[in-house]
Amino acid sequence: MNRTKILTLLKGLAIALLLSACASVHESIVFNTEGEELLSQGMLELAVDKFDKAVESDPNLLEAFRNRAKTHALLGNFVAVVADYTELIRLDPDAATSYEGRASAYLKLDQPKMAEIDLDEAIRLDAELVSAYVHLGFVKTVLGEYRQAINELNKAIRLNGKNSIAYNYRGDAYWKMGEFQRAMDDYDDAVSLGPSNGEAFISRGNAFRSSGQWADAIQNYNAAFRFIKPTSENYYHRGLAYSQTQRFDSAIRDYTKALELDPNYTDVYNSRAVAYQGFGDTEAAIRDYTEVLGRDPNRWEVYFNRGNSYMVLEQWINAVQDYTDSLSISSAETLVFNNRGLALIELREFDKAIADFNEAVNLYPNYVEAYTNRGIAQKESGNIAAAIESYGEALRIMPDNGLVYFGRALVHRVKGDVDSFINDLANALNLGVDKDSIELTLVEHDEHPLDVRNFVNEALRRLEERKSNS
Repeated sequence: MNRTKILTLLKGLAIALLLSACASVHESIVFNTEGEELLSQGMLELAVDKFDKAVESDPNLLEAFRNRAKTHALLGNFVAVVADYTELIRLDPDAATSYEGRASAYLKLDQPKMAEIDLDEAIRLDAELVSAYVHLGFVKTVLGEYRQAINELNKAIRLNGKNSIAYNYRGDAYWKMGEFQRAMDDYDDAVSLGPSNGEAFISRGNAFRSSGQWADAIQNYNAAFRFIKPTSENYYHRGLAYSQTQRFDSAIRDYTKALELDPNYTDVYNSRAVAYQGFGDTEAAIRDYTEVLGRDPNRWEVYFNRGNSYMVLEQWINAVQDYTDSLSISSAETLVFNNRGLALIELREFDKAIADFNEAVNLYPNYVEAYTNRGIAQKESGNIAAAIESYGEALRIMPDNGLVYFGRALVHRVKGDVDSFINDLANALNLGVDKDSIELTLVEHDEHPLDVRNFVNEALRRLEERKSNS
């Protein structure tokens, strides 16, 4: 073959290779553009497929990697996001935003230290990248380094004093440090600067909820929900605020929405059970308490709460069993001993009830209700002297409790000590116990209505006599 033919062949080959490369580049751009269109329509899986083809056609097409990373993030595939940003960093190691993007993915993968490393590098590459300081401040808060978090967020605010997210994150750091007023000031600024910043409303709502300002918390959660898609935790927290304001129907709706988003959120079942009980749906409360115990059988307080629900249904045996199970997990719970004692009274197991009330007052010697309940059990068991002594202990702790005086009056009546009975009725009336309630209770204790009227009138006469002599 002569030299001219060889040159002609080589020239043709070069042109073919050039055309092939141009076609490949053109093809990758087409795939990327098609992927962007699919992404804009929310067709994420199909978009990923197009971006895959784009990077296969041109392994150096940065925009296709960025788009694929964004799409993987929307799909929740953060391992793939890390891989895409790693490739971007390999192709362009001086792009600060790629380090920042990978840091965000590391955060989603619960790897804050890796995120911290990438954000430090992003800031080294671009010392005026505000969002990197903001994200680094957030990471420092996650790591419990609150003062360092505030320092990074201060830098972001110095660079851009109108960054709503920076104020929100700084508020979180201040709140974690216990500097609540500074936190609230930052949350106020975050909301003022970003009136559509749903996360800022969530943060301020959480702060109000933590400080017991339930109505303000609800107002902020409501505002947040206009701008963000609420998470199960967001619904749960608003539900807690609704419960505290006795809006149990609203709380139940929020708890139910939280469980629709996360059926394994055990604490929500427990809180919904409390709301159901407050709403008056005791059987629904028991179902939710049972669900919690099926998931976590070591929660003494759930057995206690379910026992209380059984008490409402007058299922005394079930209540006793739940209180017993509760004490088998945590053996020093005063309220549990007291309530099991009440259930045992209903079962007329007075000695066991008295033993429980003794345990309650041993654990908490100023527990007035346990003394009065012990007095009831002792009265019912026929030990009148001990009952009077128990009521006396309660009055020693709380001498201005009219209901305790009335309880002791009933014991005096059983004993046949009419004078002491009437004196304690006078004490009860003097301390604000309703006259009609006293009369109704005495009739329920088989007193004749005429006798009741005479007893109460005599108590009122003695009360007037005391006042005139004082």
